[in-house]
Amino acid sequence: MSKQIFFILIFILGKINAQQIFDVFKNGEQKKFGIQFIYDGYGKLNVSKKDGNLYYVVGEQFSKDKKEYCIIRGDLKQKDAFTLKFNGEIKILTKDCCGEILKKGNFTFFSKGARKFWRLQEMDTLCDIYKCCYYLDIFK
Repeated sequence: MSKQIFFILIFILGKINAQQIFDVFKNGEQKKFGIQFIYDGYGKLNVSKKDGNLYYVVGEQFSKDKKEYCIIRGDLKQKDAFTLKFNGEIKILTKDCCGEILKKGNFTFFSKGARKFWRLQEMDTLCDIYKCCYYLDIFK
Protein backbone atom coordinates (compact mmCIF):
# COMPACT_ATOMS: atom_id res chain seq x y z
CA MET A 1 0.00 0.00 0.00
CA SER A 2 2.76 2.50 0.88
CA LYS A 3 4.51 1.84 -2.46
CA GLN A 4 1.30 2.71 -4.31
CA ILE A 5 0.91 5.97 -2.39
CA PHE A 6 4.55 6.79 -3.04
CA PHE A 7 4.15 6.29 -6.82
CA ILE A 8 0.91 8.27 -6.87
CA LEU A 9 2.67 11.17 -5.10
CA ILE A 10 5.58 11.00 -7.57
CA PHE A 11 3.10 11.09 -10.46
CA ILE A 12 1.17 14.06 -9.02
CA LEU A 13 4.32 16.02 -8.19
CA GLY A 14 5.63 15.35 -11.68
CA LYS A 15 2.42 16.77 -13.16
CA ILE A 16 2.62 19.85 -10.94
CA ASN A 17 6.25 20.46 -11.91
CA ALA A 18 5.44 20.15 -15.63
CA GLN A 19 2.52 22.53 -15.18
CA GLN A 20 4.79 25.08 -13.48
CA ILE A 21 7.17 24.93 -16.41
CA PHE A 22 4.66 25.58 -19.17
CA ASP A 23 2.32 28.00 -17.41
CA VAL A 24 4.92 30.68 -16.65
CA PHE A 25 4.32 32.61 -19.88
CA LYS A 26 1.15 33.18 -21.82
CA ASN A 27 0.92 34.31 -25.41
CA GLY A 28 0.39 38.06 -25.68
CA GLU A 29 1.09 38.90 -22.06
CA GLN A 30 3.43 41.57 -20.73
CA LYS A 31 5.96 41.03 -17.97
CA LYS A 32 7.78 43.68 -15.99
CA PHE A 33 11.54 43.75 -16.67
CA GLY A 34 14.56 46.03 -16.52
CA ILE A 35 17.89 47.01 -15.02
CA GLN A 36 18.55 48.76 -11.73
CA PHE A 37 20.36 51.78 -13.23
CA ILE A 38 17.26 53.26 -14.85
CA TYR A 39 15.57 54.78 -11.83
CA ASP A 40 12.32 55.87 -13.49
CA GLY A 41 10.68 52.45 -13.23
CA TYR A 42 10.73 49.10 -14.94
CA GLY A 43 9.89 48.43 -18.56
CA LYS A 44 7.59 45.96 -20.30
CA LEU A 45 8.51 42.62 -21.86
CA ASN A 46 6.05 41.52 -24.55
CA VAL A 47 5.71 37.74 -24.93
CA SER A 48 4.64 35.94 -28.13
CA LYS A 49 4.42 32.16 -28.19
CA LYS A 50 6.28 30.45 -31.03
CA ASP A 51 6.08 26.73 -30.22
CA GLY A 52 5.78 24.65 -27.04
CA ASN A 53 7.83 26.47 -24.41
CA LEU A 54 9.62 28.72 -26.94
CA TYR A 55 8.65 32.41 -27.00
CA TYR A 56 9.71 35.52 -28.89
CA VAL A 57 10.17 38.46 -26.54
CA VAL A 58 10.71 42.18 -26.99
CA GLY A 59 11.37 44.28 -23.94
CA GLU A 60 11.93 48.02 -23.57
CA GLN A 61 12.78 50.11 -20.53
CA PHE A 62 13.39 53.86 -20.92
CA SER A 63 14.23 56.68 -18.58
CA LYS A 64 11.67 59.51 -18.56
CA ASP A 65 13.88 61.66 -20.80
CA LYS A 66 14.51 58.66 -23.14
CA LYS A 67 18.30 59.16 -22.83
CA GLU A 68 18.84 55.83 -21.07
CA TYR A 69 17.39 52.49 -22.06
CA CYS A 70 17.50 48.72 -21.92
CA ILE A 71 16.14 46.75 -24.87
CA ILE A 72 16.08 43.00 -25.30
CA ARG A 73 14.84 41.13 -28.34
CA GLY A 74 15.01 37.43 -29.16
CA ASP A 75 13.88 33.90 -28.37
CA LEU A 76 13.24 32.82 -24.80
CA LYS A 77 12.91 29.16 -23.85
CA GLN A 78 11.95 27.92 -20.43
CA LYS A 79 14.25 25.05 -19.52
CA ASP A 80 12.69 24.31 -16.11
CA ALA A 81 10.85 26.16 -13.34
CA PHE A 82 13.99 28.17 -12.48
CA THR A 83 15.90 28.59 -15.74
CA LEU A 84 15.22 30.61 -18.90
CA LYS A 85 17.49 30.45 -21.94
CA PHE A 86 17.58 33.60 -24.07
CA ASN A 87 19.05 33.82 -27.57
CA GLY A 88 19.02 37.33 -28.94
CA GLU A 89 20.36 40.80 -28.31
CA ILE A 90 20.63 43.01 -25.27
CA LYS A 91 21.14 46.73 -25.84
CA ILE A 92 21.77 49.07 -22.91
CA LEU A 93 22.65 52.72 -22.61
CA THR A 94 23.31 54.19 -19.16
CA LYS A 95 25.28 57.39 -18.63
CA ASP A 96 26.56 56.64 -15.12
CA CYS A 97 27.93 53.18 -15.82
CA CYS A 98 29.30 51.63 -19.01
CA GLY A 99 27.76 53.81 -21.69
CA GLU A 100 26.31 51.98 -24.68
CA ILE A 101 26.42 48.17 -24.72
CA LEU A 102 25.27 45.77 -27.43
CA LYS A 103 25.57 42.04 -26.76
CA LYS A 104 24.28 39.26 -28.99
CA GLY A 105 24.19 35.56 -28.24
CA ASN A 106 22.98 33.07 -25.67
CA PHE A 107 22.19 34.14 -22.13
CA THR A 108 20.68 32.51 -19.04
CA PHE A 109 18.15 33.93 -16.60
CA PHE A 110 17.79 32.11 -13.28
CA SER A 111 15.38 32.35 -10.36
CA LYS A 112 16.51 31.12 -6.93
CA GLY A 113 14.12 29.81 -4.32
CA ALA A 114 10.97 31.87 -3.89
CA ARG A 115 12.23 34.94 -5.78
CA LYS A 116 9.66 36.69 -7.94
CA PHE A 117 12.04 37.26 -10.86
CA TRP A 118 14.60 35.62 -13.11
CA ARG A 119 18.01 37.38 -13.13
CA LEU A 120 20.50 37.47 -16.00
CA GLN A 121 23.44 35.27 -15.00
CA GLU A 122 25.98 36.87 -17.35
CA MET A 123 25.66 40.19 -15.51
CA ASP A 124 29.43 40.57 -15.20
CA THR A 125 30.10 40.12 -18.92
CA LEU A 126 27.95 43.02 -20.11
CA CYS A 127 30.48 45.58 -18.88
CA ASP A 128 33.88 45.67 -17.22
CA ILE A 129 33.36 43.83 -13.92
CA TYR A 130 35.30 46.52 -12.05
CA LYS A 131 33.13 49.32 -13.40
CA CYS A 132 29.60 48.05 -12.73
CA CYS A 133 27.34 45.02 -12.71
CA TYR A 134 23.92 45.04 -14.37
CA TYR A 135 21.02 43.28 -12.64
CA LEU A 136 18.73 42.58 -15.57
CA ASP A 137 15.54 40.99 -14.26
CA ILE A 138 12.37 39.51 -15.76
CA PHE A 139 9.57 39.45 -13.20
CA LYS A 140 7.19 36.51 -12.88
